[in-house]
Amino acid sequence: REQRLRLRLVWIATFIVGTINDYIFMLLPVVDNFWQAQGLIMLTPRMPLYIPCVYNAFMYWPAVAAARVFRSDHRAWAEASFGGLLSALFYAPYDVCGQHFLWWTWHDSDPGVRLRWLGVPAGSTAWTITFGFSFCLLLRVTSDRGYKQLRSLAVLCMSTPVM
Repeated sequence: REQRLRLRLVWIATFIVGTINDYIFMLLPVVDNFWQAQGLIMLTPRMPLYIPCVYNAFMYWPAVAAARVFRSDHRAWAEASFGGLLSALFYAPYDVCGQHFLWWTWHDSDPGVRLRWLGVPAGSTAWTITFGFSFCLLLRVTSDRGYKQLRSLAVLCMSTPVM
């Protein structure tokens, strides 16, 4: 039962933490370098409804997989690193297709997105690794310390500042 509750927490947290992250990045002028295409349903003028679902997809499975690989060990850093790499591997096809089909675009003159691979800024890939890492690290810390669901969710919401 405890495992099922933990998986539910991770599933819900990916939607909430991802949405908070996107919103924070829209508000900060230093990283306000991307624009989403208009979707059928928009949560904000710049955030389509599918964005929280994408966060769920590229954060849930890597976090669960990394936790299962390292569960018996007490290597939070290794688990978080593996989770970050898995997040990047999961997100990369979406990132490549999205820029190709103009689901979003990045400002060309921003130095943080100038270096690209297959049209995707290296900074986007680095962000995916870092965000996946911070989410997995905080998830592991809350698990090791025995935090309850609500407290764990509050800590997981700090994934963006931890980056």
